[in-house]
Amino acid sequence: MTQIKIGTASAGTIKPQDLIPRFLDVLTAGGGKVSLSLFFSRNAQEILSDGDHDYWEQGMSEADLDSLFTALDEIAPDFCTFSAHPNDGADFGFWPDLESLEQSVVDGETIKINDLADVPANLDGFQHVMLVTDHGNVTLYAIEPPLHLSDTPLIEQWSTV
Repeated sequence: MTQIKIGTASAGTIKPQDLIPRFLDVLTAGGGKVSLSLFFSRNAQEILSDGDHDYWEQGMSEADLDSLFTALDEIAPDFCTFSAHPNDGADFGFWPDLESLEQSVVDGETIKINDLADVPANLDGFQHVMLVTDHGNVTLYAIEPPLHLSDTPLIEQWSTV
């Protein structure tokens, strides 16, 4: 499976005719699967290339679009969602959910540090390391067993600037 990139998957449109093909590409590249009514039709490729097909007007495309949002959200990186950007309703992509990440720090599932040198030797009980620089940049690392830093690789999940 390809690592999902944080950021825009589709921008500048909210038309299902534009979003469904793009979202299908992103989902396929990310290793996800979805069952859409569109593909129960023998003419799926024809429908995708015909922006005036009845499929787009009969409500089926909206149901398929909802299914795609759900499937894309399921393959989103840890502490990310697939949604419209909070500041632009026509910019769809994978966005960090910093609120839930901060909650995982409070819940003791994630350790928050300001420098990788601050990672404790014993990471028992933690699933992630959240690095926040003095500029506010955030990098999320997954902790892979064993649970001691000398033997534990931190796998970068995503980073924001």
